[in-house]
Amino acid sequence: FFAKMNKVNVLCLLCAPHAAAFASSKTLPGPVQLGTVSQPNIYALYEEYLNAAGNQTFYSIMARSDPNKSRPFSITASESHLSADVIKAPPEGLSAWWSNTSTMSSFQSKHGDDELGSAVWIYYYKFTGTGTRGAVIYVPGHTEACLKHAEFIYQTVVLEGFSPLYCIDHRSQGASGRLLVDSFKSHGKADTHLVDDFADFVKRVKEDLSDKPSSVPYVMCHSMGCAVTLRHLLNRCGDSAQFRAVVMNSPLLRPVTTPFPYAVAVGISTALVAAGQGKEHPPTLGSTFEETFPADPGDCVDVVSSSTSSKARCLASHALCRQQQSVLQPAGHTGLCIGDATNQKAEFAD
Repeated sequence: FFAKMNKVNVLCLLCAPHAAAFASSKTLPGPVQLGTVSQPNIYALYEEYLNAAGNQTFYSIMARSDPNKSRPFSITASESHLSADVIKAPPEGLSAWWSNTSTMSSFQSKHGDDELGSAVWIYYYKFTGTGTRGAVIYVPGHTEACLKHAEFIYQTVVLEGFSPLYCIDHRSQGASGRLLVDSFKSHGKADTHLVDDFADFVKRVKEDLSDKPSSVPYVMCHSMGCAVTLRHLLNRCGDSAQFRAVVMNSPLLRPVTTPFPYAVAVGISTALVAAGQGKEHPPTLGSTFEETFPADPGDCVDVVSSSTSSKARCLASHALCRQQQSVLQPAGHTGLCIGDATNQKAEFAD
């Protein structure tokens, strides 16, 4: 797999439950190439990251890809959003900063919806700062809206000096078009639709960067966003470099399907799709909005996930979803946050 990725530097941070299936494989055919450093497997690379974190400097792949023009992140362990429970924000607040800094654009997906009989519009954001360290594409995970990651985007653009930054709301997520009348369901007909949308998004980003000194962006992805990013790269093996570097945070290479073994879970979803239940939830899934985002989330430990281990951020994300639930989005639906995957989406999760 990584042998095919030789045109891009990759840093993989395995730090969440749904990476467990991948982590348990122990080794990868290698070596894995990181800049000029050859590592025998992903664990050596991850160990290097942990050592850097332990030395109070969070390791950045961006420093390796262009050592003459970039530097490691200067955020210390005590200050970083990865460990501290104090949300970093500008004086005016993240919501005001987002409104004043972002521009939203959209394009029509090649693939229509599943139930509504209309086109699917994909929305994405651009943030421009004063930094000169290069452009970044951020690719969120499953169910996530770009707005959920306002703090990370603010840190990247303002505190770390990368600009511009682009973030995509995947189909059926965030501001982008939904596929079902029940807009809280996470639905999809084929994984290729997500990848095709991403390819169109990248094309537009590169067109926007065409007059910049360096038009090749970095990519930071999370979870399902990494699965989409990696499929995009594998589809373009042999092409000129798509990205300067890719940082994968907890990449979704195979989901955890507890309480079922993975093969059993996929088999169940496939059988239910064949039985005409593709738009329904798999067994054990299907929580309502109020069950997922209750009015009183308590200490939020029940919803702490791969996205954050911070109580403050968990509560902020929770509040955002409730605040946005009745807000009309540009694609025509209300609400920003979504729930569990349907059988048809679960079927192509690998």
